[in-house]
Amino acid sequence: MNSMLIFALVVALSAVASVANASAPTITNGGTSNISTNSATIHGKMYPNGLATTYWINWGTTASYGNQIAEPYFSIPAQDTYLDISWLLPGLNPNSTYHYQFVADNSAGTTFGADTNFTTLPLPPNASTGGASPINAFSATLKGSVNPNGAATTAYFQWGPTTGYGNATPFLDAGSGNNSTNVTYPQAGLSPNTRYHYQLVATNSGGSNAGEDKSFTTAPLPPPLIQSVTYLGGVILLSWQSLPGTNYQVQYSHDFVTWSNLGAPETAISTNSTFEDLADSTPYRFYRVELIQ
Repeated sequence: MNSMLIFALVVALSAVASVANASAPTITNGGTSNISTNSATIHGKMYPNGLATTYWINWGTTASYGNQIAEPYFSIPAQDTYLDISWLLPGLNPNSTYHYQFVADNSAGTTFGADTNFTTLPLPPNASTGGASPINAFSATLKGSVNPNGAATTAYFQWGPTTGYGNATPFLDAGSGNNSTNVTYPQAGLSPNTRYHYQLVATNSGGSNAGEDKSFTTAPLPPPLIQSVTYLGGVILLSWQSLPGTNYQVQYSHDFVTWSNLGAPETAISTNSTFEDLADSTPYRFYRVELIQ
């Protein structure tokens, strides 16, 4: 009889010790992945501590949450292993901060995980290619507009002789607002009387968008303007406005009908060019300068 009482007492004490040693579940947040403009996957890790456990997820736009994910509660059978938890949060708003918290409960108590937050990606910026002006022989100012959609945005123009472009301007700051902002770039180094295509491209952390392709034609070179004709000691000196790197041919005539070249074409090295001609015995001599393209 005494031995039976002792056995019953041992069993009872073991049960009490087992209950006393039971612990609430352990739960930790594991970060966020696959963040997009309207969804994100949240991760956690739970240890049931050997007891049947339920868990749920609180989430919302503040640390007060306001939303709960449960079916009605996720159930985990008693076990002594760590479990990975992942859940996709869909239907989110772009460029918005969300908070979440994992909560686990068993017969030994309830554990609230730490508050964690993430921010969804913004919508990609809207880009619109505008007109080009002013346009001259060697340069043009490219214009467009960008709506950053609330995120820091950069923009650039790609340009070239075809829709393959092949060239790009430096990056331009388009800001981080929610309204359209104008961007411009004065592109130099173009060739006269040439058609160019261009397109505005804008990028933020949510992605990139390109405006429509547009084109313009640079102005032809202006005709040379003779500034002065002087005679000194049998030498006639011509002077005209010129564009550096451009070729010019000086010609003369006695009747404005027949024109003859004077020497070989000359390449301008400054904005003012000169040419010397020896005077002859004819009473009149007319000069002109032709642009060679």
